[in-house]
Amino acid sequence: MASRDADIIIGPIGIVIADSLLGEITPAMAEAIGKSRAYKILIPVNKCNHYVVGCENLTLTESIALVIKEVENLL
Repeated sequence: MASRDADIIIGPIGIVIADSLLGEITPAMAEAIGKSRAYKILIPVNKCNHYVVGCENLTLTESIALVIKEVENLL
């Protein structure tokens, strides 16, 4: 899997939850991402029957801006 060799993985928090994102994330995909040594930046999208407690209710645009800042800090 390509995730094994990735440096950074960015996506909605659902990418590490099997059968999330309306069933698009298979158990194998979630496991591969979870096992990856990559630095993971997970975006708390409060949809698809899960809610991330303690996260600000930001717009997707605001969340992506924070992701960009985090990646810049890593580089």
